[in-house]
Amino acid sequence: MLNLVVAESLLDLVEPLTSELLHPQDDPFAPEWISAPTVAMQRWLQLELARTLGSSSARTGDGVAANFIMKFPNALRQAVLLADAVKQEETGDPWRIDSLVWAIFWVLDKHQD
Repeated sequence: MLNLVVAESLLDLVEPLTSELLHPQDDPFAPEWISAPTVAMQRWLQLELARTLGSSSARTGDGVAANFIMKFPNALRQAVLLADAVKQEETGDPWRIDSLVWAIFWVLDKHQD
């Protein structure tokens, strides 16, 4: 399932993510996918998750957070599109730049007037 949370500050994003991650998945070995736009934000988020999820108490912040896949938004988009491999093999990814260019050329040629 894809959960999208929008907030004005980073701290407002950590609380809903933490509460979502507290509920275990059906498969305990399946990683959680998390998207963040920069490497620095990914690292900060990993530290915050370790501080809140894996710590022995809220005061110590001595936790460990593992089995997360941190990706940039475009990499997450590609992974979601490639999840349906059969459909992708038949049609290709229409949002890849090389595919998108030809689709735009086709539309421009069809509507020259």
